[in-house]
Amino acid sequence: MSSKSSSNSNKENINDNNDNISINLLIEGLALTQSAVVSLIDAYSEFLKDAPKMIECWYNIVLEPWTRTTTITENQKRDKVKVE
Repeated sequence: MSSKSSSNSNKENINDNNDNISINLLIEGLALTQSAVVSLIDAYSEFLKDAPKMIECWYNIVLEPWTRTTTITENQKRDKVKVE
């Protein structure tokens, strides 16, 4: 009888260890996920800080030549009117 009870207690210990391993894996997975989310939030906040600078840079590259050429043509028209 004692051998049956000892084998039952061994099986219970193995089951308890498997449960502990499962819980530990879950906790480690949650900690990893939390770390990844915190890193993404930090990266997004840095992006938001630099967004106005990027928008200004793109504005200067893309739209400024168009506005500059229209301004030049308007100034040229004014000069022609003054001369005539």
